[in-house]
Amino acid sequence: MKENILSLCREYTDLSSEEIAYIKKISMAMDFLSDTEEADVFINCACSGGDSVIVAQAKPKVCESAYDKYILGMFSKPMNEPAVERTLRLGLTTKRVKAISQENRQIIQITMPIKYKERTIGVMTYERLNTFDGKENGFHEYFNTPDKYQKNHKRSIKYQDFRWILDNMEGALLIIDSNGIVVFRNESAKKLYFQLGYAGDVLGQEYRNLSFGVDDFDSAAEVKVGRFYFKIMKIDSSMEGIFGILIYDITLIKRKEKELILKSIVIQEMHHRIKNSLQIISSLISLQSRRINCEESRKLLVDTISRIQAIAAAHQLLSESVIGDVMIKDVISNIADVVVRLSEANSNRVSITITGDDFEINSDIATTLSLLLNELLQNSFKHAFSGRESGKIIIVVKKETQIYGRITVKDDGIGFKIDRNTSNLGMNIVKTLIKDKLKGSFHTKSSEKGTTVSFV
Repeated sequence: MKENILSLCREYTDLSSEEIAYIKKISMAMDFLSDTEEADVFINCACSGGDSVIVAQAKPKVCESAYDKYILGMFSKPMNEPAVERTLRLGLTTKRVKAISQENRQIIQITMPIKYKERTIGVMTYERLNTFDGKENGFHEYFNTPDKYQKNHKRSIKYQDFRWILDNMEGALLIIDSNGIVVFRNESAKKLYFQLGYAGDVLGQEYRNLSFGVDDFDSAAEVKVGRFYFKIMKIDSSMEGIFGILIYDITLIKRKEKELILKSIVIQEMHHRIKNSLQIISSLISLQSRRINCEESRKLLVDTISRIQAIAAAHQLLSESVIGDVMIKDVISNIADVVVRLSEANSNRVSITITGDDFEINSDIATTLSLLLNELLQNSFKHAFSGRESGKIIIVVKKETQIYGRITVKDDGIGFKIDRNTSNLGMNIVKTLIKDKLKGSFHTKSSEKGTTVSFV
């Protein structure tokens, strides 16, 4: 057996030579322990990936073994043997927990940590076939039943008058006395520990056998046990040494959180791909526009490129957002940069200033706003500063209420006659988007001192 321990530990674990030697020393008592407890005895050592490897095994000679063959070198999965995983992780003894053996049999386990210089280097596991029927099943003092406990232990806590409330509460409740013994558990606690693999009732067991490794905490703590997530709260009592433990199963909540994170990642990737696709389309149109001799047609294509780039800029921002919302000033700043970059004239002589409130907007509003501002800024760049050496554009954002906001775009250009421009495609796009997408209103003022456009 010593040679097996050495080779298995070297192949599958990170144990040092001293630690392996200590495992060998412990293994020398396994045959004696197996006969004394009338149980199969194993030593498991942790290996990579969360599993553990069986490095030593002893079968009882005084009774039937739970195993047909020796299983040295086989692995124990946390989902099949939660007690082994718990003891390796916490360094605590775990008693009377159900498991599935490597030969696919239902077994009951007691696991004890093997420690060397305060480090848990392995687990000593006692196993018997699961024949638990609510009576004493041979593991001596480890397996005291609730009935036996209730006869031999005088309760210091009375709960009969309000038991119906405790049994119907959502959380699992344990009450522990000054000796560390569970003196009460509600039905939710009984079901929870049964679900975790504990055989029989937890009433009368030592709490240290049931804890999740978070005994010392002042407020709620979240822990992961196998595939489950729990929120644990400690309830102090006015009686010395007595306390309660309240456990909530938050597995579903954690799964929903994970789903939301995955959904957010998918949406981010979608926005990123849309942005890339729009940029490819924009590049193709740009290449095509260079082959067109008609100046009017070329200008129309340039306008189209600008609109595509505006939508792409919105999707670029959204691809960087975790929750799918973006800040309104970020959207405005992005569109201003796009317009300046694509503008054929005045881009170096016109300044754009963004002032006012900043708040979050969703993806639909961000895309619509990008198109709106693109049209308004393009219009100013093309017409407002004709014959001028410089110009200013100010964009003011005001949050009117929790639901509505107002955006005002002002320039100090030469103005225009509103009646003559009502058929302009860009302004028609603006009005349509505000009315149909934003469900808002649109106002325009223009004079020789400049133009002001505002929408709510």
